[in-house]
Amino acid sequence: MQAIPVHLDIPENRKSQAVYAFEMLLKPLGLTPTFTNEQATRRIYYGPLLPTDDKTIHIPYIWPDNDRPCHSYVWIQDRQIPVVYTNKHGADWVASTFFWLADVQTRLIKERDAHGRFRYESSFQAKWGEEPLPFVDYYRLAIREKLQHMGLSVDVPSWQGHPFAVCMTHDIDHLYKWTLRRWWKEKRPIKPFLEQIDGYQWGLERLLAVDHQHNLKATWFFKAGVNAPEDHFYPLHSPFVQTLFKKLHENGHEIGLHPAYFSHAHPDFFRREAEYLRKHAPHKNTSVRQHYLRWDAYQTPNIQQVNGFVLDAGLSFVDRDGFRNGTCFPFLLYDHLNNKPTTVWEIPLCLHDTTLMQYRALTPPEALDRTKAWLEITKNLNGILVGLWHNVIYDQDEYSGWAIHFEESAEAFALSGAWPTTLNKALTYFTST
Repeated sequence: MQAIPVHLDIPENRKSQAVYAFEMLLKPLGLTPTFTNEQATRRIYYGPLLPTDDKTIHIPYIWPDNDRPCHSYVWIQDRQIPVVYTNKHGADWVASTFFWLADVQTRLIKERDAHGRFRYESSFQAKWGEEPLPFVDYYRLAIREKLQHMGLSVDVPSWQGHPFAVCMTHDIDHLYKWTLRRWWKEKRPIKPFLEQIDGYQWGLERLLAVDHQHNLKATWFFKAGVNAPEDHFYPLHSPFVQTLFKKLHENGHEIGLHPAYFSHAHPDFFRREAEYLRKHAPHKNTSVRQHYLRWDAYQTPNIQQVNGFVLDAGLSFVDRDGFRNGTCFPFLLYDHLNNKPTTVWEIPLCLHDTTLMQYRALTPPEALDRTKAWLEITKNLNGILVGLWHNVIYDQDEYSGWAIHFEESAEAFALSGAWPTTLNKALTYFTST
């Protein structure tokens, strides 16, 4: 990592937030900021003064006390990109980065859906008529151009020699569709039940087979508890699950935790589930995605951190594909209670089968177009694309055509030129380079 001097000429209460934003902005460029008040050649100055020499990159400080956006648009890579904080002196890339990565808009906007989730339809992206593009990564391109103009050699991010990375993931909310109770409630014929015809269980085998066919090493998130009607428990110590765990581990896949409905805000629930998974999984579990993508910015990251998880992969809009937090790179979750970053990295979820088929009501071909569009955007920005498909999509009665969408998306992942890997391996590579 190459060090670059940064002078913070800003109020004291903003400094820890600016340090975080600078570190997240510069890390993918192979740069690390060193914060100093001394004059230095080829430095970044962040403050209210106007630039005085051509060896200093000036980022104007435009950070309102109430955090309310004062946005305008900047052309970057032939796109009009909204910058959250701007004025006549320019764009505040730092405060704007903090706004997206630290999820500031969820503090400013109080609307939530029936499951307590912050949705795209309530977001500033929607208010501005914007897709959830990785705006922060475009900000980084603008800074990179200034650094290069100043004579600094700046890395282009790469992933094991590939221009970007893809991470296939699967949430296993259900092992079986046809419990005896459900069969009786829906008054189904008894013969198929006795013959054990079950689309959800079949889906587990098909997900694994398709991943193997395309050399995709996936991260599989398993449930380990029940605390709401939205949860469906299955015993991780059962012979069926243990055989599945062994098969996944032997084939290079990763096993993560998919905590129950209320566990995002209940430390004891979360702790018990983490302990149960770790007792029965064949390897250490440090990846997590919350069930229903439920999230409390003041509690969830700290609960994950205390229980030894190093990455989350579920911070997204449930009603819109794309990058809720404005980046396709890993970033540290921010602790607003203590005003500092946590030790938990977010690898943002972009594609979610439920989002595409239920909330957006797309057809499978339309959804495949979205897969390919996000692959192209992520490739151009040298980031990570994370996709999520459930085993239930192989039940043709409920999800006709969506298994084909998964299979064609998996093929698109494989042919994209990306490094296909698990979430943990992607993060390990990112943090070590």
